[in-house]
Amino acid sequence: MRKSKGLTLKEVADEQVSVAVISKFENGTSMLGVDRFLHLLNQIHVTTSEFFYWQTDRYAVDASSPFNEDGHSAPSWKLIEPFQEIIALVNHADPPKNVTPVDQYQQRLAKAVRDQPTPMNLLLMAYVNSSADLVHFNLDKAAQDILPVVNYLSAVDQWGEFEVYLLIFSLSFLEAEDVLRLFKRAMRRADWY
Repeated sequence: MRKSKGLTLKEVADEQVSVAVISKFENGTSMLGVDRFLHLLNQIHVTTSEFFYWQTDRYAVDASSPFNEDGHSAPSWKLIEPFQEIIALVNHADPPKNVTPVDQYQQRLAKAVRDQPTPMNLLLMAYVNSSADLVHFNLDKAAQDILPVVNYLSAVDQWGEFEVYLLIFSLSFLEAEDVLRLFKRAMRRADWY
């Protein structure tokens, strides 16, 4: 699944799971504890339900709903929480007067990206840059700043929940031809959704 998302071992590895540990796990020569396995799934933007879906008969498993019977959100929402936070900031902004929270978030994230340029942080940075462009009415720049997301979505072979949500969240920034191309790709790749 990591390879189908275009992620290298080095991009996925961190202080909890090393390149060697991931490689041995993928080759079947070692096992991971549950906590490390769940962390690894998070690193590659995959929920547990997606993992088991792809490891079993895909058509015998029901897709998870956003909320379970107790009203708690499904695991996939954890993957998109940072994007929802940005959306909330943009929705509460009052351009051009009050866009400070969006700009402050952009500055904090830029520092985080410098400290930890993970694939997820880079996608978030592209998204927050486009969001800041939007509240400053720089629509042409928003379309340019979202290109890392477009490139990521174009490179992923096996789309999951994360990719579908990322496309939906990015729609307002994308050029029309990118929307059409990525939507067609999503329909071909996300057969479970």
